Order: sequence, then structure tokens, then C-alpha cells
Amino acid sequence: MKLNSKSIFIIILGLIVVSTVFFMITTTMSSPVVMELKMPKDEPRDYNNQSSNSTLTLVLLKNNMLYGYFGNNINDGMNLEIKEASKIILEGVQKFTRDSLVVVIKPSEQATYKNTVAILDAMAINKIKKYSMVDMSKEEKEFINKSQPKL
Repeated sequence: MKLNSKSIFIIILGLIVVSTVFFMITTTMSSPVVMELKMPKDEPRDYNNQSSNSTLTLVLLKNNMLYGYFGNNINDGMNLEIKEASKIILEGVQKFTRDSLVVVIKPSEQATYKNTVAILDAMAINKIKKYSMVDMSKEEKEFINKSQPKL
């Protein structure tokens, strides 16, 4: 069977239309998934000197470790791996309520960006509404340097 130029043109035009539709559909279906970033309102707060006992402070350390403590009692804290962060967060939720718990995240100079993002993910996963990221105080730096020389 011999094809004339008109039928070849129709076949090529059909292929162009089908491929265009295919690529339009696949590009719209593969849109990136993003996490919503919620920025706090501009109200000054000093989480370093928070007197409430319903605070959980997470100090991010090197080697995928963190040091967590409740209230201002830094001596009674515990060392955990980053992947165990939910354990201490859930302990705080049980000790207080999900609405009253304030998590203060303090990355040390040796903390990695990956671990910081992992902690922020843990806040979203555990539905913690009140958390902030602040610098470590001088006292905390001294305590961490004294108590964590092997990390």
C-alpha cells in the first residue's frame, strides 16, 4: 500500500498533537511538593530567659546528636540522637499540653543544616505550634563545652 503526501502529513500532525498533549499533562502532574512556611508575628520575645517550666530546649550538637532539657534545668537534660527527637518532644507533650509546650531550638556552631531541617520537620510532624530558633546563651555554650567534650 502506497501512502500519498496528504496521508503522511496527517499522520505526522497527529503525532505532534499527541506528543504535545502528553508532555503538557506530565509536566502539570509532576509539580513539586513544598512545606508551608509560617512566619511569626512581629512581637518581641526572649526565649533565652523564659521562666516557664513548659519549655523544652533542644540544643543541636555535632555527630547527629542533640541535648534536650525542660524549663531552665540544663543539668537534668539528656543526650539523644536527632532521629530520637520525637521521643523527647512527645515526653514534653505528655508532661504539659500540646498547646502550652514551647520548644526552643538552639543550633550549636557544629550543628548541620540537615539536622536543623530534621528538627523543624519534627515540629511539623508532632504538631507543635509554639517553637522558635534562637542562638545559644553563654551559659549553655559553657555547659555544652564542659559536658560534651567527647562528641
